[in-house]
Amino acid sequence: MTDSNDRAGKSYWDANWGQTDIPSAVDPHAPGLQHWPSSRFHGEFVRAFAQASIRPGARLLEIGAARSAWLPYFAREHGLSVTGLDYSDIGCAQALEVMRRAGVSGDMIKADLFDPPANALGRFDVVVSFGVAEHFKDTVGAIRAFSRFVAPGGVMLTLIPNMVGAIGALQKRLSRSVYDIHVPIDRETLASAHREAGLEVVACDYLLFSNFGVLNLNGVPERTPAWLVKKGVLALAGRLSMASWRLDPSGRLPPNRLTSPYVLCVARSAGERETDH
Repeated sequence: MTDSNDRAGKSYWDANWGQTDIPSAVDPHAPGLQHWPSSRFHGEFVRAFAQASIRPGARLLEIGAARSAWLPYFAREHGLSVTGLDYSDIGCAQALEVMRRAGVSGDMIKADLFDPPANALGRFDVVVSFGVAEHFKDTVGAIRAFSRFVAPGGVMLTLIPNMVGAIGALQKRLSRSVYDIHVPIDRETLASAHREAGLEVVACDYLLFSNFGVLNLNGVPERTPAWLVKKGVLALAGRLSMASWRLDPSGRLPPNRLTSPYVLCVARSAGERETDH
């Protein structure tokens, strides 16, 4: 991985992870409207794993797993053997702490995803990433690097923020520095990148109707007039999303290019997957 390809870089993530609290593990069954997106994600994962015949005991790798709140979820909800990969020392340490607090066993691989240990390649039945691929200028190259970890017949789930829609437009105005470390990628481009990387695309679409909670003010000096105004805008946008969830608890409002916060691609690698671990 080169600095010219990675729009964020290790120093960016180390600085951010050192300034934020360690998150709690995702619980899709937790009460409260703030957990509504997690419940929708849960439904997507249940569907994708069923289609790919992923069973308890299968091996999962999360790429970009610094301080991951999802690794405990995959272990508890799906019975998977979980491993994370990240190049941030502090991010790896925090991910292990999240798992410890959740009472979940798992491993972390501290490595550059473009230069991983050989024994990690072709090993995992499931490979997931949350907001990683869009930080690289070479989208196909990033997806190809992700796919090297997938075992024959395994499944890969790539989630990115929808920076071509309202989320991107608003993030650009709230914090241009955050926007600039992303490559805007739409549904068609993400699907094409997976195909060019040699994967079979099972599904690729926008996810959820709205969630302005993905926006952030990183890079904006705190306690300044601009920060206060933007924080108010962020709070209002978050309330609008929660209002849409309250009015549409079953998630029937259609995901779309303009308002959806995410794009999710589900793809399979070639070959037959081993089921006996």
